[in-house]
Amino acid sequence: MNPQSAYEAVQQTLRILIPELIVLAAGVAMMTAAAFFRWPRRTWCAIGAGALTAALLALLVVSRLQTDMYASVALNDSLGFYGRLVVLLSGLILLALAHDEPADDTAGEFFGAFLMINAGAMLVTTANELVFLFVGLELVSIPTYMLLYLTRRTSTTQETATKYFTSASSPRDCCSTGWHSCMAWPGSAISRRWPPCPGSCRSRTRRLAWSP
Repeated sequence: MNPQSAYEAVQQTLRILIPELIVLAAGVAMMTAAAFFRWPRRTWCAIGAGALTAALLALLVVSRLQTDMYASVALNDSLGFYGRLVVLLSGLILLALAHDEPADDTAGEFFGAFLMINAGAMLVTTANELVFLFVGLELVSIPTYMLLYLTRRTSTTQETATKYFTSASSPRDCCSTGWHSCMAWPGSAISRRWPPCPGSCRSRTRRLAWSP
């Protein structure tokens, strides 16, 4: 792929990801502002509802845009459109149900994490490669650990959320690192010293070298 084609593919990808970027930017802004402002929880809920509504309108605008299936990390096909539509509508419903759930001092972090979960679920529906799919899943799981702690801020829930985050995130990160290493082996210098798969041509020609 030449630089011009790569630049066009990046532009197309960013255009179809405008709804996710709106939701994610709103979530980050809310969690940052929550450290400096103490607004009522219904104010934070209204900001979150406005972000989801803006993302829904943006989704309708970019619904006709298309990306290259082999060059883009995200697709705007029927699965991506209707999947994101379901996520946004479900997010609005859940947001209405949870509008009075958190306390005022944690409402900013609560609804900000909620928006990040919605953004991650939307990324999963549009992912066209494993790394991008992994990013979407992590964007769903990590804010979920925060919600487990923010709803009931006691020593027990704090310990539970910390253990859940540590036990769930560390093995998954190690697994993803292992997968990345496995994908890098065939073209690296390590692969030339690694035992070939049994039954392959390299295995038959180098069987004596690896035999005890």
